[in-house]
Amino acid sequence: MSEEEEEEEEEEEEEEEEEEEEEEEEEEEEEEEEEEEEEEEEEEEEEEEEEEEEEEEEEEEEEEEEEEEEEEEEEEEEEEEEEEEEEEEEEEEEEEEEREKKKKKKKKKKKKKKKKKKKKKKKKKKKKKKKKKKKKKKKKKKEEEEEEEEEEEEEEEEEEEEEEEEEEEKKKKKKKKKKKKKKKKKKKKTTTTTTTTTTTTTTTTTKKKKKKKKKKKKKKKKKRKRRRRRRRRRRREKKKKKKKKKKKKRRRRRRRRRRRRRKEEEGRDEEEEEEEEEEEEEEEEEEEEEKKKKEEEEEEEEEEEEEEEEEERRRRREEDEEEEEEEEEEEEEEEGRRRSEEEEEIELSLRYYIPLIFPSSAVEEAIDAI
Repeated sequence: MSEEEEEEEEEEEEEEEEEEEEEEEEEEEEEEEEEEEEEEEEEEEEEEEEEEEEEEEEEEEEEEEEEEEEEEEEEEEEEEEEEEEEEEEEEEEEEEEEREKKKKKKKKKKKKKKKKKKKKKKKKKKKKKKKKKKKKKKKKKKEEEEEEEEEEEEEEEEEEEEEEEEEEEKKKKKKKKKKKKKKKKKKKKTTTTTTTTTTTTTTTTTKKKKKKKKKKKKKKKKKRKRRRRRRRRRRREKKKKKKKKKKKKRRRRRRRRRRRRRKEEEGRDEEEEEEEEEEEEEEEEEEEEEKKKKEEEEEEEEEEEEEEEEEERRRRREEDEEEEEEEEEEEEEEEGRRRSEEEEEIELSLRYYIPLIFPSSAVEEAIDAI
């Protein structure tokens, strides 16, 4: 009777253990469901944030367009005012010329010779200026072409990086499949000796896939933002250059008008006029030198900006590589954990359940053999 009672007690204990295991499994499933719900909520929040960011970017673009339109209107108004001023000045000059024609008939012969010389000098200067302008235009065209080529190269590099990432992911998936197959084969071999084994399946692979997708989305968004910023910078720089050129032209026109007025009002002697011409030539030369210096400084600034952009690209690549390495290490650690958990479960099944059916000596021999 004592042996039967002991067997009944053992059976009751086994039933209690099975009930406890079932309860634990139910609790784990509930926890997994809660985690999945939390992840879904996080994804919804991220999507909302992304939509808000896109709306903000669109608003910024609209504001920039409005600012550009306002600037264009202001420039048109300024040009109209300048044209009106020029017309008024021309009318005044014509009136003054008509008055002074009578006084300056005697001096015309002498001035004609000087004018011829001046014209020759001006023609030479104009030719030089035209040549310089052509050179500048060629340089600009080259720079624009180089910028376009750089943009195309960047896009190609990005596409290549994406393709490489896809290929690496495919390789990783293949490796995982092979490992899973090997694990399944090992499990089949071990289950032949055991009668009752308990295995707990974890949903880690799906979580990893979701994380990878999120990271890819973030990377793509970052790349888009960088492209937009570069385009905006270039547009702004071009507009600034155009404004500077217009201002320079306006200053030159004003100087020329002032010089004409001075000459006509004062009626200076020939020597004084020659001195003024020499001074004007010197001023023009100084202005040209200053322009050259400014152009050189601008070119240096552009080169520095390009170097900074290249450094940023390198840093980003290095960061991306480090992130990929960390992900691979995490995957390997998780795989090791799974293996250890599965091995522990197999050992538990061998230690506790099999002795109830088979004699102890046979079980120990089987365990040692395994």
